[in-house]
Amino acid sequence: MRLRPLLFVIVLSLALLGAAPSAPAQLPQLPGEKQGVTIARGSHGHVIRFAKPSAKVYRRLAGRRVTIRCSTVVNESGNFVVGASVVSVMRAPRKGHRLRTRTARGTDFCSVRMRSGEWVAVAPVTADGRTYLDELFTAEQLDFPFILTADGTDGPPPTALVLQRGRGFIVALDGPDASPPAGKLGYWTDGVRSVSAILTAVGRRLFIDTERDLVRTNVLPYLIEEPE
Repeated sequence: MRLRPLLFVIVLSLALLGAAPSAPAQLPQLPGEKQGVTIARGSHGHVIRFAKPSAKVYRRLAGRRVTIRCSTVVNESGNFVVGASVVSVMRAPRKGHRLRTRTARGTDFCSVRMRSGEWVAVAPVTADGRTYLDELFTAEQLDFPFILTADGTDGPPPTALVLQRGRGFIVALDGPDASPPAGKLGYWTDGVRSVSAILTAVGRRLFIDTERDLVRTNVLPYLIEEPE
């Protein structure tokens, strides 16, 4: 089952999945806050800094035109969605590992793209931006059991097959309302109904519950929204 093409970074690397067939479609892993990409308010706008270990990423940008999109997020029924965005196009300095924008206050996160449209980095500015990115990245992993077992057959894939192809990242849930351990994706099925669940960094349970043509989920905005 695919509610939409995955258009954003997924935290899990393809290396973790090894040679599993039908590996998830995804963007390259984007450097972010954990890799040293930070954003701070400067005197005339936001400053995006590429510190170690993301400094090598900046070398790809140096001297080239890049597009920076800084966005706000809005909480709608428990999920964040992108509100207004400001786009800046500039030539990245050859030295300094910093991109300086002229965006106004109120930005929650910023992303950087190459002129070709390729994503390069994304990082939060505020706590709301951090929550949005965490939940967006996490929610997109809910499709993994279905992507890894896409073979044209009807009905949900059996648990044993999902766990085999999940290579340790996907674990069996005790029941449809159970939660997986932190850092794991949980899967349960009775042959008709299936549930995929995962926890965010702050412990919120995200899920997709499918029974024939009926889909229940608490992350629909994340699954249908293309990140700015």
